[in-house]
Amino acid sequence: MTDKDRTSQTRPWYRRPSPLTKGCHIALIGGGIAGLCTALALQKAGYRVTVFDREPHPMAQASGNPVGILDPYLVLGQGADGAFYHQALIHALAFYAALDPDIMVTQGLTKFPVSPPDKQKFQKIIAQETWPQDFMRAAPEGRLDFPICGALSPPKIRDILSDRLSIRCGITISQLDHDRHWTLTDSDQTQYEADAIIICGGPASRHFVQTQHLPLEPVRGQITYLDPEKMADVPSQVLCGRGYLIPPVEVEDRMIMITGASFDRKEISLDIRDSDHQENMANAASLWPLVEGQTIIGGRCALRAYSPDHLPLCGPLPDAGQYQTAYNQLKHGPRHQEFDPAPYQPGLYMVSGLGARGFMSAPLLGDMMSSLISGAPLPLSTPLYESLHPARFLIRNLIRGL
Repeated sequence: MTDKDRTSQTRPWYRRPSPLTKGCHIALIGGGIAGLCTALALQKAGYRVTVFDREPHPMAQASGNPVGILDPYLVLGQGADGAFYHQALIHALAFYAALDPDIMVTQGLTKFPVSPPDKQKFQKIIAQETWPQDFMRAAPEGRLDFPICGALSPPKIRDILSDRLSIRCGITISQLDHDRHWTLTDSDQTQYEADAIIICGGPASRHFVQTQHLPLEPVRGQITYLDPEKMADVPSQVLCGRGYLIPPVEVEDRMIMITGASFDRKEISLDIRDSDHQENMANAASLWPLVEGQTIIGGRCALRAYSPDHLPLCGPLPDAGQYQTAYNQLKHGPRHQEFDPAPYQPGLYMVSGLGARGFMSAPLLGDMMSSLISGAPLPLSTPLYESLHPARFLIRNLIRGL
């Protein structure tokens, strides 16, 4: 029995949707790193893809920082979050290296323990030997070094992917309607047709009637720019602990250092705040004391989307009302009951909720979505597919009788 058959029989609410015919037209809403990676994977799989983005250029929102980092997510045990981000990081490193070896602008990353228990956790993680050989090594004062991780260039990623994809910018899709095909209506009432839609809009992914039930939360994040020329010494690789500090990189013909990022739940204002700068500076000083007292020369703020369990949402979108009807009896336990296959919204999918780890998770999520739509084997296990499924919150609530 295949994983697909097993899921269909034992957990039909997570069943894989029927594949879409190669060559059909798929519209992606949102041109961030999630949308572009998904579009590229689908295009390679033989689909016609159009990306719609409301900004003047792609990767202008949460993916628009001048520098991003690939920061290993370290947990003990075999939970879904640790397993997913472990696989996502390995996948991302290979993806970006194949895209362009020069995408990495700083090689090397050091993780600092932020509490005494972290030092013990780091020691146990090394002992687990779950990472590839030479991927990490112990460093002084309980730190961990990751020689092949570090900082990458979002502008370079944007330029490469923009050249390979069909992207329509400055278009805000405000309404989705389905008859035989999908109709996308923008804010000017112009309509576009597609056979299927993938919503990759970060916090804006909930702005449609079909997605309002999803528990996505906006989180405001602000980063801080520093002038490295004013410092007696600067780090040579990315430092991560309570916050992060990125070594000097060239941004718009100027060398800057970047530290961040703040984390403000349910905040949607994008104003630059001195209080967030000061928080970032304090965290950076704990990693590199010479940062203390340095002049702040700028910053940037954007919104990220988080789910309650801090895992992305990737997969077919459920029809919330029909799920309530089909699986209402789950509160009595699934044994000795037969349930109908998942009532999805036909041809409607989502990749969202990537939080602060978009550059790490987007390449794997893009390949997963391509596999779902084409009917190819998934690039991750069935339990991980189910842990990312957009219907998981509906099912958990139904099991609890909520």
